[in-house]
Amino acid sequence: MNKCSNEKIFYNGKRFSLVQRKYVRNNKEYTRDILLTNPAVVIIPITSDHEVILLRQYREAIELQNLEFPAGIVEEKEEPIEAARRELEEETGFRANQLELLTTVYSSAGITNEKVYIYLATDLKKGNKKLDQDEFIEEVLKIPEDQILDLLKNDQLIQSNQKLALFMYIYHKRGNGSHDQK
Repeated sequence: MNKCSNEKIFYNGKRFSLVQRKYVRNNKEYTRDILLTNPAVVIIPITSDHEVILLRQYREAIELQNLEFPAGIVEEKEEPIEAARRELEEETGFRANQLELLTTVYSSAGITNEKVYIYLATDLKKGNKKLDQDEFIEEVLKIPEDQILDLLKNDQLIQSNQKLALFMYIYHKRGNGSHDQK
């Protein structure tokens, strides 16, 4: 097993920290640069009319407008399922009476500790949309469930966690169960 022998913090910001860690394995020392962040959630909201709710949002890191499921960061001392409830309502104006954990995934284990929880949200009720001060959602869209695969065929979902969320939803819908229910 690798043992961390030293850690140096290069940046400590609101959303993430960048550290450099020295490890020892088999009496050899090596260094890794690691991005530390809170976990994240992705929510797949399905309406009673069998529509999937998606957002169109500009993402500064990639300088592109992006089509995506509601998503966000799990705040300190917040459970992932509560973050999913909060993000869904803040970004779409809907509340979910049913949230089901479909899977978890590490976004890029070679460079970050970010763990992403992917939830299915059903039995939606109207709530209050309340975006964060620095959040700008261009459009909230409802796409018929039977057209959801077109998002993959047409490369409209460009983030890996978003594609995985869609795959997990399709897998779940085919009766293959889920990771956990809450």
